[in-house]
Amino acid sequence: TEVLLALSTAVRARETLRFDYRAPDHAPASRPGTPPPPRRAEPHHLVTWGGRWYLVAWDLDREDWRTFRVDRLTPRIPTGPRFTPRELPGGDVTAYVAT
Repeated sequence: TEVLLALSTAVRARETLRFDYRAPDHAPASRPGTPPPPRRAEPHHLVTWGGRWYLVAWDLDREDWRTFRVDRLTPRIPTGPRFTPRELPGGDVTAYVAT
């Protein structure tokens, strides 16, 4: 799909992403009626787990690793500046997503 293509391009080019991220339907809204601000992240890996695609990225605002479900993500174009890859905790992306 277009979203996977945009994400894989950003991962490969090491370009910072800005994207809208929709919370699960059962999650309470932090500010009802107000869309959350766009997320900013350094995308490192795209993986499949349990039949879904996930983006493993360094969240620039939270300063921590995050796993985002791709079907809840809408990238904003253009992408941001290039970044230097970070070391994923444990080094194994599949094990990281599984935890």
